Amino acid sequence: MSEVFNFQRFWTYFKYDLKQMWRNHFKVALFLGLLPLLLYIIWVLCSLSFTRNWSAPVLEVRYVFFYLAALVIVLYQARTYGHLTDRQKGSNYLMIPASTLEKFVSMMLMTLVIIPILFVGVYLLLDGLLSLVDPHYGKTLVSGINDIIAEVWQADLAGASFGELFPRGLFIITALISFAQSLVYFLLSGLVFKKWKILGGLMVSYGFGLVLTVVAGFVVTGEKFRSWVEMLDSGSQVDFAQSFISGSLNIGLAVSSIFLIALMIGVYYRIKTIKH
Repeated sequence: MSEVFNFQRFWTYFKYDLKQMWRNHFKVALFLGLLPLLLYIIWVLCSLSFTRNWSAPVLEVRYVFFYLAALVIVLYQARTYGHLTDRQKGSNYLMIPASTLEKFVSMMLMTLVIIPILFVGVYLLLDGLLSLVDPHYGKTLVSGINDIIAEVWQADLAGASFGELFPRGLFIITALISFAQSLVYFLLSGLVFKKWKILGGLMVSYGFGLVLTVVAGFVVTGEKFRSWVEMLDSGSQVDFAQSFISGSLNIGLAVSSIFLIALMIGVYYRIKTIKH
């Protein structure tokens, strides 16, 4: 039997990890999953109390709550495995008969696949059911975002539509990689900081963002960047705009991918070297 990775042993550990995740965090998961229903009930009750009319939350409000719920999911990753820094719980974790790689793969699947898919699936399913049973509820979040994307993609920029300038597939992949990067970052924060896990992660992120802002300030005030902006505003350089935006997205995708890989390496190293 391989000491590095054995599928049967990994599968046994993964099922255990999944049960522990549900047992320790199901209350938060239940609250976030039921958030559309909670928002709907509160909105209807307030509407009946103050206006005597039956009214459901408007689409814009539901988007805000979905964004806030997704933000909570990202920040909460600092808590999902944060108990490993505790002396007793962390020591018990080290005694589990599974290799570092098996624990790491299980952790990545939980963070990047299981939790996001369950959250988005349950949230959007409940939103769709409410839209189906109550005519006042209006469009679902999915259909609403499709309409917004269609409008944005038809908007004009530099003499062409957004749809012509922005490679849609590349844009979506970049957004997903950035979201995954945020999830793994706060997971690593929970493994590194013994106390104030979320706050510690936010402070480090703020400091890093401050440095990037300073660097970006030097870039956007440069003569070359100004000439690029003037060419984009001229409306006569569609080919240049396409290559500039596509190149920027490619650079963004490459940078996000490198950071994601670096964070995953950090998680693996932290699991391998954690001691109490």
